[in-house]
Amino acid sequence: DIKKTIDKGDYDIDSLVEEAQSILPKRIDSYEAKAESLYKSEEYDECISYVSDAIASPKYDVVTENDKNSLGNMFYIIGNAYYENEDYASAIANFQKAIEYNPKNPLFYRDISISEAKNGNTEDAITYLNYAIDNGLEEDSIQMAKGEIEFSKSNYDLAIESFERAFELSTDNSVKKRDMVLEINAYKKMGNESIDDAIEFMKSREGEFGNTSPYLIESIADMYARKG
Repeated sequence: DIKKTIDKGDYDIDSLVEEAQSILPKRIDSYEAKAESLYKSEEYDECISYVSDAIASPKYDVVTENDKNSLGNMFYIIGNAYYENEDYASAIANFQKAIEYNPKNPLFYRDISISEAKNGNTEDAITYLNYAIDNGLEEDSIQMAKGEIEFSKSNYDLAIESFERAFELSTDNSVKKRDMVLEINAYKKMGNESIDDAIEFMKSREGEFGNTSPYLIESIADMYARKG
């Protein structure tokens, strides 16, 4: 299975996609897998270009429920690529398309909620978060989205509380890393009276995921510069 191979991380994605498409040229799975690989490799512009072309000129069939879920996932992936590029309006548009194909996926509602918060649309963010909760969103993701909403309202203390809670609850390193970055950003928005707390927090995250994040190192240096 091409997606399982990608998850293991030991692959030549282009060869796998080419092989899969030669065997089953009308299956959407290989396109979804390539999009996911580009996103995980942080090649966001290439991911956006690839998925946009694949959706605009489809060479695959969308017939079964699994096909529809895969197409929804492709819209979700490109939405996240736009989110990483801080194009929140485009992220929202693609998350909305993802929801059309899979209206029961709580992560789709979570990320459109977060994007609406980033775009300053607090009421819409709360509405989508409630939809996510209704569809079974896990508590760590609920806290992350709540943190983003509080951040958008400049309630940085409350945002930090939610990001901390999300970090504690999550068992997914990708979610924990995201929470860490969000909490760093909240501290950066706070005044100088929070510098010592910010430094203490950031130093507590050093080595949390193996090699220390360059963004974390840069942020610690920034806080020491402010303090100094």
